[in-house]
Amino acid sequence: MRHLRILYLREQRDVWFDRDDLAVAEVLAIADHPKARILVGWPTPSNGYRWMLRAMGWVGTFPVGDRLVLRIAPKIPAPQVFELHLAAGGGRDLELFSRLAPTAGVEQALMVALRILCERVNARMARGLRKGYVAETRSGSVPKGRLRSRDTLLRFACGRPSLVWDERPLTFDIDDDRILA
Repeated sequence: MRHLRILYLREQRDVWFDRDDLAVAEVLAIADHPKARILVGWPTPSNGYRWMLRAMGWVGTFPVGDRLVLRIAPKIPAPQVFELHLAAGGGRDLELFSRLAPTAGVEQALMVALRILCERVNARMARGLRKGYVAETRSGSVPKGRLRSRDTLLRFACGRPSLVWDERPLTFDIDDDRILA
């Protein structure tokens, strides 16, 4: 019976291992894994002779060779993913099953549900960012946008020396546009 070692990583987080915990061959196999996409930091005096592994790709369980398994946990816990799903669905609850076809297994159904979630999140984020441009007129001594020359000249003529400008912030940050991470 072979002894499996399991390395626990978290998506987009640095995880440190002592130099003796991993062999160079194992680290090279981890770095070359096509699906896991692991960024490897080599042991140096500046990092205390430790290996640094950072998951940059998929989450899940990935076998690396015969004796090593990577378990990569998602950055966002499952309850928050469902909160994001509810926000992206516009309060339609979890209406997934109207679009699901009979599948061969639970894993396929979850993949379809995940695809629907991604479509809805992308649509909601795009809709929120598109309507986020808001023009504001401000005045002061230092302009931070497009100068309104007519209004500025009127202020100077009235004895109020200040500049008037238009600002168009890139996005208007509303609660629906924040990712629940």
